[in-house]
Amino acid sequence: CKMMNRVNQIFRYIGYFSLSLLIGWFSNYSGDKTDFILQISHNIIPLLVTILAFYVTILALILKELVVFKNQKGGNIKDVLHSMKKDLIIEMSLIFVAFLCYTVRGAISSVISTECMQWITILSNSVTVFTFIYFLLLIFDSIVGLWNLIEENNK
Repeated sequence: CKMMNRVNQIFRYIGYFSLSLLIGWFSNYSGDKTDFILQISHNIIPLLVTILAFYVTILALILKELVVFKNQKGGNIKDVLHSMKKDLIIEMSLIFVAFLCYTVRGAISSVISTECMQWITILSNSVTVFTFIYFLLLIFDSIVGLWNLIEENNK
């Protein structure tokens, strides 16, 4: 079952990546002034840090409910804690990748050809979409998990 979960995760990330590339590609053809993803990209780091702060708040609530669950039901929460730690590391890594992506993009924009810049814009738009989708889905999963924990603890 662990192998299938791993395969599921790989396909999910391939799907996120593919969707991000597709949206980044479509967004690029709207032009710099009307490119919505490009406009979000200018503020993506503060936006991601804000979402991360919201996620950490949700994690604190989940941890509280996990302790209640463990005390009431005697459940093993080690895997959940490991998963939460892994998700935080991934989120921090995505913020770092986004930071690097936009720093490099800004640094090389005046040195490379327009055709190459188009592909860099598509890639950076894709990074924006991927990180934003990933963060939102992680928050959604966390809220659903928190809700399930609260229901289980109140049975």
